[in-house]
Amino acid sequence: MHERLGFGVVGINQRVRRSILAGLAQSRRARLAAIASRDPAKAAQTAKEFDCAAYPSLTALLEDPSVEVVFICTPHHLHHPMALEALAAGKWVVCEKPLAVNVAQAEELVVAAERAGVPTAVNFTYHSLAGHRFVHRLLSERTIGQLRHLHLTYWQARQKLPGAMPTDALFDVGSHLLDLACWWCDAGHAGAIRSIVGQEGGRDDAPPIWTALARTDTGALLSIQADRVTAGWRNGMECRLVGDEGSIDLTYDTDAAEVRLARFGDGSPEGEARVLPIPPDLWVSYEAFPTLHLDRLAAALQGDVDFPDFQYGLRVQRALAAAQASSLEQAFTAVVT
Repeated sequence: MHERLGFGVVGINQRVRRSILAGLAQSRRARLAAIASRDPAKAAQTAKEFDCAAYPSLTALLEDPSVEVVFICTPHHLHHPMALEALAAGKWVVCEKPLAVNVAQAEELVVAAERAGVPTAVNFTYHSLAGHRFVHRLLSERTIGQLRHLHLTYWQARQKLPGAMPTDALFDVGSHLLDLACWWCDAGHAGAIRSIVGQEGGRDDAPPIWTALARTDTGALLSIQADRVTAGWRNGMECRLVGDEGSIDLTYDTDAAEVRLARFGDGSPEGEARVLPIPPDLWVSYEAFPTLHLDRLAAALQGDVDFPDFQYGLRVQRALAAAQASSLEQAFTAVVT
């Protein structure tokens, strides 16, 4: 293989240009070998801008021997067929979240990846953000003891902006929250999510609001909210994690993050929240994030960094499926394991 992994990116839009292609252009461990788009003019222009090969389809891109990793950045319904095709060609695969549109598709992708014997990743970007990684570290170090309660919120104004396309809050941003719930519950020794009940609201075809309650197998409780029509927020979160010995708060929006810690007896009997500086080894600026994230994705595929793979993506997919079913049935629904 090349010293830097050759990535072929499928699907081009402004977010992909800003967060994926720009990151690959500066990465130390990855390089942009090719792009594919069903729009030949867009593919040609983007390839010229980023100095790579252009193809009109995934099938054509897969024939390029310089493409070692396929990064699927297409709409959700195309993840499954494209990932299967890339795996069948023996390529390593990174897929945008969520992994698929249902559990059956995600299960098939896990089996196909195991059969192909290649590394995979699901692009849960918050696993590379400094504030979220710092929370994970604090939980892993048992700074607040065993995790008992998580309150996770995700706020955006995007769906109210001019020209915005309607999107489903559960799949588009709720999948991030369920990922964080799985990741942080593991670190906080709270166990896996076992049941969930949720409601979607705002409109029938693409509900911009989702809220849910959930419970883990250790009895930890989760309250979750995702809202894409909230004024004052670009792409932000407010999260509170409560343990036996204290609590952690994370406030985040696009290019800023603040982590606060309170422990019983620290400053007062009930504890006093204090801001913790993000450690230098985790800190990354907004401008440098795309490069760091693509470095981490490449490192994960090479076995040097822990990052969500297709098996983990299936776990989140099962939680998504239970959340969807609970909204229809208006009752707590078990998360299949």
